[in-house]
Amino acid sequence: MDSGKAQRHLACAQGVVPALTGCLGALDALHGEQQRPAVQAAGMWQRARSVTPDLPAVTDRHLTH
Repeated sequence: MDSGKAQRHLACAQGVVPALTGCLGALDALHGEQQRPAVQAAGMWQRARSVTPDLPAVTDRHLTH
């Protein structure tokens, strides 16, 4: 590959990477807006319990207030 072609590829990548990063940020924000805080709390607690099973169980009624 000649250096001119490599420089064009680099310039293209330097433009595409920030654009894709911005799109991922927008999609992440959109996805976050679609989740309710109680559901997020329950999911985080379940994940924490799966990693450290010694944590006490919490019923859903505590997380829905």
